[in-house]
Amino acid sequence: MHQIVKINKNIQDIFIKKIYLIFAVLVLEMIVSSLKQTLTKILFNPFTLIPVILVVIFNNFSGSIITSIIERPLIDFILYYETYSESNLLFIVLTQYPVEILLLLGIGALNLVISSIALMALARIAKGDGIIDAINDSVLDWKKALALAFFIFIAIFLGIVSFFLLGSIFNFIADLIPQIGAILLLIVFPLVITILGLLIAVKTLFIIPALIKDNLKKAIQKSWKFTDNKYWTTFVYLLAIAIVVYIVAFITQNASLMLGEEYELIIFSIGDVIATTFFGLAVSYYYYN
Repeated sequence: MHQIVKINKNIQDIFIKKIYLIFAVLVLEMIVSSLKQTLTKILFNPFTLIPVILVVIFNNFSGSIITSIIERPLIDFILYYETYSESNLLFIVLTQYPVEILLLLGIGALNLVISSIALMALARIAKGDGIIDAINDSVLDWKKALALAFFIFIAIFLGIVSFFLLGSIFNFIADLIPQIGAILLLIVFPLVITILGLLIAVKTLFIIPALIKDNLKKAIQKSWKFTDNKYWTTFVYLLAIAIVVYIVAFITQNASLMLGEEYELIIFSIGDVIATTFFGLAVSYYYYN
C-alpha cells in the first residue's frame, strides 16, 4: 500500500512538473512572438518610425527653447548664489520667474500630449491600422492624449511627493533607532522604492493600448487588471524589452563616440526613435496578443 501511494505521488509530481514546463514554454512562445512581431514591423516597415520621428523633432526643437528659457534664471543663480542660499529659494523662483515657469510647464505639457499621441498611433499600428490612419485617428483622439498627459503629470507629482514622504519617515525612524539607521536608509528605503515603482510601472504600462477603445478611467482599470494573473510573466517580458532598449542605447553611445560630437544629436535622435518605437510596439503587441 505504501509503495502504491509513493508511486502515485511520483506520478503526481511528474504531472505537475510537466504542467509547469508547458506553461513556461507557452509563456516563452508568447514573449518571443510579441518581440518577433515588433522587430519584423520595424525592419520591414520603417514607416512605422514616423510617429516617434515627429516627436523627436519636436523634442529637439523644444529643447533649444527650454535652454533659452532657463538661461537667465541659471545665470542669476550663479551670480547671486550667496543671497539665494540664505533665502527661500522656492519663493524666489515663484515670484521672480513666473513667466519662465509657465512657459516650461506649457512646453512640458505639450511634449506629453504629442508623445501620448505618438504612442497611441503605435498602439493602433500594432492593432493592424495603417500608419496614416493610425496617426490621423490618434490626432483626432487628442482629448484622450490630453487626459493621459494630465494623468502622467499627476503620477509623477505623486511619485515625487511619495518619495520625499517615505524618505522623511525612514529618516525619522533612523533618528529614533540609530543602530539600524544605515541599513534603513541605504538598503531598505531604496528596496521599498524600487518594489513600489516596479509594481506600479508594470500595472499601469498597458494604459495606452487599452486607451484606444476606452476612456482613461477604464483604460487604467484594464491595464491594472491585465497583469493580475501574469505579473511575473509581464515583468520578464518588460525585462526583455529593457535589454533590447539598452542594446540600442549602447550602440548609439559608442557610435556617437566614434563619429564625434558633430553627429551626436543625429545619432542620439536615431537611437531615441528606434528605442521608443520598439518599446511602444512591444507593449502594444503583448497586450493585444
